[in-house]
Amino acid sequence: MTALTIILPCYNEAERLPDALATYLAAFPRDPGAVEVLVVDDGSTDATLAVAGAVVAVDARVRVLRAHPNHGKGFAVRTGMLAARGERVVFTDADGSYTPAEVERVAPTWPSGRAAASTSRAARSCAGSPAACSTWPCAWSSGCPTQTPSAA
Repeated sequence: MTALTIILPCYNEAERLPDALATYLAAFPRDPGAVEVLVVDDGSTDATLAVAGAVVAVDARVRVLRAHPNHGKGFAVRTGMLAARGERVVFTDADGSYTPAEVERVAPTWPSGRAAASTSRAARSCAGSPAACSTWPCAWSSGCPTQTPSAA
């Protein structure tokens, strides 16, 4: 099983996706068992699928799923969560709002076994303590509907 899956739900992200993928792929080990980046194209009408496909061709850590027509971000996130191979799963936007360093900081605080998290830009103003901020990642794991991970 893969240690970590990073889901990028995408709708018309052809311009931003190359930078997001390059940033994440440069930050994590090249071993596909360490990380999987899962691009979920939610019915994009631009070149998002082609951009993601070009990266898949050269990097085994990347997978692409496509939903058509567009169903919305929630559907794309759910699709990615269900297809993720990682013991830990995080989703973030392709605009780079959640950096690889932030993933590396919070992922170890989740219990193993398909835990997942999401965050928002507002979380950065939480005085360095994830637990002190209600917008810090909410984690889901089987049997646990919502919990806040402990501070790293």
